[in-house]
Amino acid sequence: EFRRVLFRSRRGNKRQVGSSRMARLEQLKDAFVVYDRPARPDLPILVVDDVVTTGGSVMSACRALQAAGYQNVSVLVFAQTA
Repeated sequence: EFRRVLFRSRRGNKRQVGSSRMARLEQLKDAFVVYDRPARPDLPILVVDDVVTTGGSVMSACRALQAAGYQNVSVLVFAQTA
């Protein structure tokens, strides 16, 4: 079963080029809010991201989904920066 889950950034995206890893992680802490609560929290959720640098965005997205009640959250990434 496929179902789109809606979540978005709580605030505008701050440019992170040149920021340290710790600064990036802090900027992205609690960055997302979920607008779609699970009817079936046991269904798997897949977060898709194009590029991961520090992992802050996907970690924040996963935390928001889990806080909303989703129990099985996985991540698919197409590229990772060095």
